Amino acid sequence: MNIKSLINKRIFTLIACLCALNTSVFAAPEKANDAYDAVKAPPRDIKDILGVLEQTRQDQSSITKAKKILEIPKPNTSDSEILNGYYYRRSAAESVLENSKAAHENMQIAVNEHPSQKIELMLDEKSVYASLELQRGNPALAKKIYEDALLAVPDSLRGWKISLSRGVLFACSVMGDFDCAKRSMSDIESTISSLSNARPSSYLYRMNWNAQFESARATIFLSEGKFIEAERSYKKALAIYEDIIESTKNSSRDVLESETRVYQDISTN
Repeated sequence: MNIKSLINKRIFTLIACLCALNTSVFAAPEKANDAYDAVKAPPRDIKDILGVLEQTRQDQSSITKAKKILEIPKPNTSDSEILNGYYYRRSAAESVLENSKAAHENMQIAVNEHPSQKIELMLDEKSVYASLELQRGNPALAKKIYEDALLAVPDSLRGWKISLSRGVLFACSVMGDFDCAKRSMSDIESTISSLSNARPSSYLYRMNWNAQFESARATIFLSEGKFIEAERSYKKALAIYEDIIESTKNSSRDVLESETRVYQDISTN
């Protein structure tokens, strides 16, 4: 279970629903260009919206795993890395169970009281923490967390800049700072260009870069009132995240199964 992909999938699905509601009122029918562009022209009804929301339902096996994690007692240790993993897993489990407040509280403890000293894990936990702050309506704090994490990204992990810049873009958009959002979009495009011209990368890396790009572009479209375009880009991002979750579900990165902290994000290079 890649918890970041899960959170992103839920966020993008809900925003796609908002796009759908807006296009049903404002948009004119438009011909689809490909399979991902198959946006239903208005009028729409509640069945269309419920159909999209249905995609975010958890499978029973993940729910069972999450409940078992919450039964695990706190380790009797002062080892910060072990405690970091304990609270990180609890946050992931609460997210699966859709308890956003508890997920936020556990991640807050992991990041602020027991931060990981491993750079990949530190970037991952800060990114998830910022995403949870966004969900709880704290875009200014989320932006700061993303920006602080960006400053810590080493060149060897520069793929992280795409994910973190996308987070900054979304936070800025929520706050109505569209100049900031567009600057972050330029940063994303620049980083992707740089990575594409570098050594060959894993297909999973490239899938995630594309998902981040499409979600960022959708946010810009949405801020400009281009609801059809925004919905198309969100649907593309959702389709890619579905593939990422499917591709990694049997890997050693399942935070719900691994007893030790595992690295969740796949956007680095």
